[in-house]
Amino acid sequence: MDVTVEEKGQFDRSVTVRIPAERVAQMMDVEVQRLAQSVRLPGFRPGKAPKKMLESRYQGQIVAEVGERLVESTYSQALRDNDLRPVGPPELEVGKLSREDGFSYTAVVQVMPTMTPEGYKDLKLTRLAATIEEADVDRVIEEMRRSNAEFEMAEGRAAEKGDQVVLDFEGFVDDEPFEGGASEKYVLTLGENRFIPGFEEQLEGAKADQDVDVKVTFPEKYHSSNLAGKEAIFKCKVHEVRTPELPEVDDDFAKASGGVEEGGVEALRQKVQERLVKEAEKKSRQLLRSEIMDQLLEANRTELPDQLVDQEAKALIDRIKGEYKNQGVDPEAMKSEQEWMDEYRDSAMDRVILGMTVGAISREESIGADEEELSAHLDKMIEETVGEMPGVDPERMKAWFREDKERMGEVESRLVEEKIIEWIVDHGEMSDENISLEELLNKGTEG
Repeated sequence: MDVTVEEKGQFDRSVTVRIPAERVAQMMDVEVQRLAQSVRLPGFRPGKAPKKMLESRYQGQIVAEVGERLVESTYSQALRDNDLRPVGPPELEVGKLSREDGFSYTAVVQVMPTMTPEGYKDLKLTRLAATIEEADVDRVIEEMRRSNAEFEMAEGRAAEKGDQVVLDFEGFVDDEPFEGGASEKYVLTLGENRFIPGFEEQLEGAKADQDVDVKVTFPEKYHSSNLAGKEAIFKCKVHEVRTPELPEVDDDFAKASGGVEEGGVEALRQKVQERLVKEAEKKSRQLLRSEIMDQLLEANRTELPDQLVDQEAKALIDRIKGEYKNQGVDPEAMKSEQEWMDEYRDSAMDRVILGMTVGAISREESIGADEEELSAHLDKMIEETVGEMPGVDPERMKAWFREDKERMGEVESRLVEEKIIEWIVDHGEMSDENISLEELLNKGTEG
């Protein structure tokens, strides 16, 4: 076998493989013999038909089968011998195959780039933290009161933030109604921001039996592309204004809303305090990870093969579409495939660069995970999930991960990434900053 590799671009390679006539003839003999055992020709017993007659009659089938087997048996070896790591499957250009001239084919591929990680040592980092104050606990308990409020109709009341309004509405763009823009007797709690920005605020002050025209602009990245960025008018008819009656904070409230069996309000406050500590610590870790990843991304930006970015973009888009489907939204009606790709291709490129960078650091610093570490990490993941979703069976969840190599590969990748972040923190310059809980939890959500 003779292999020639030609560079066609930064990542494009043309791999031409030539198989000598002797090997082709041997493969054809094997295929003819296989055919002789399975086909019947008039006047001949099974397996006794002349080989030349079989080869003449089934020439096309023999050539196709032998060519396919030769590609299968030589392509991977050709890549290994020339240290090529293709991004995806090749585009094949297959030449003629014969006993006399042998066989050749050309595989056009894009190859994975090589990377030496940069800018991951001596990073200057800021770790944000928050001390949980009594006011933070008060705020959460007030939110619990509001979520357990009972609403009563208030005649003659002008709607305020926190009130419920019962209304009919119909939306118009360019004086035309649009699909999904109308509802009757819809119950909306003002201030929950369930509608597009600006909608709920314009209903404040409205009274029962009042007509209100709400003028809004759909966000540029609205999930329905035919509405994104457009101005709309919603013609609203308010039927009722309801005011909330908040429950008293007492032992019954602690038991019913906070799941506290003993200790009453003080036990509820302690439970809220502990939850906020965990939320703050989790948010702090997330922000530190984002800071590290942002610095790694900027230090390791590089050109990438189009095929690699397209693969990542498709996987990302498929996952996002799946989330929309779970919410009852048809993603295919939202935008075209090209629009999806245009929106998420840059994100896909960043994800590829970060994945390559993390992998390169892992190799450079010999950071990996053994089976004991992996098992402990999986147990920790499951414990955290059960803590947030008490109905989950931990043993079934563990079996679900263990039965699939791809899932376990994702668990291992997360663990290695965590260990790399720990390494970067240990080898970086860290400053600590204490801010309010509200500031901490809102970091990264601005805009």
